[in-house]
Amino acid sequence: MSNTPKGMKIIMPGLCPHCSKEIMITNFMTTPQLLSVHKPEDFEKAKEKVLGIIEQTEFASQEQKQMAIDYVKESLFGPAEIDDMLNQVLHQEDKEEPKDE
Repeated sequence: MSNTPKGMKIIMPGLCPHCSKEIMITNFMTTPQLLSVHKPEDFEKAKEKVLGIIEQTEFASQEQKQMAIDYVKESLFGPAEIDDMLNQVLHQEDKEEPKDE
């Protein structure tokens, strides 16, 4: 079996940006892969879990905590992304403050 990704080659006409002559542009689009299947309530349960952890976590300020809550409420993520979402919002303050060296 080949290790070449499955996909579709697309050839489209175009114009050269330098000389304006007609050229053929070739693109390769990989076939979409199904990552997961969830019900709408799975997304809500994931969001509730992350919000619960945020509520129990101490932040440097109430403003930072509210920003994290707002971000989670506006985001769409499934059960598999809970750890990634927590990592983003709980370690955001580490990224914001430059460290003196």
